[in-house]
Amino acid sequence: MTRLRTIGFSLIVLAGAAVAGVAFGQSSRQLPPKKPEPLPASCRAENWGEGEAVTQRNARSQKAVVPAGAKEMLLCRYWGYGMLKQTRETQKRAGTLMSERRFERRSLVRSISGEFDRARPAHGTYSCPFDDGANLYAEFSYPDQPNVVVEAHLHGCGFVYNGFGRGGFPPTRLMRRLERLSAPRG
Repeated sequence: MTRLRTIGFSLIVLAGAAVAGVAFGQSSRQLPPKKPEPLPASCRAENWGEGEAVTQRNARSQKAVVPAGAKEMLLCRYWGYGMLKQTRETQKRAGTLMSERRFERRSLVRSISGEFDRARPAHGTYSCPFDDGANLYAEFSYPDQPNVVVEAHLHGCGFVYNGFGRGGFPPTRLMRRLERLSAPRG
């Protein structure tokens, strides 16, 4: 009986490995575009899905959070649940677009991309109890390469990361600057 369980367990493990191998093979065939792409006309009305925004688009972002040479940036800021005062209203709007801004001034785009690259690596496991889901996405476009999308958590641990796992703890100055630049107008 024990031998049958061992054989059954081994078959399950092998089947899982085969499925993982097929999934990995398919994902490598669906690599992102290798050519330049325009910034979207506007931000999504609802937040990106888990991991969807930071797909591996630009191979140069393996070595830097935001590779040099970006020409434009689109900031999309989304509501969280509310830090200390969750209400039905804050829960209802969580994950929806709070504000968006497009920046074309190269000096500003270069400055912000450089600050993203100064993020301290985050090693290990972290507990971020004050993360209410408020975040923003900064999408950078390039004249000769695919876009780079960086996700930044506005509360809790304040992680930033791109599709290749680059990122960590950004400089406090950068987070304040991004919150100021993405604050709703009016």
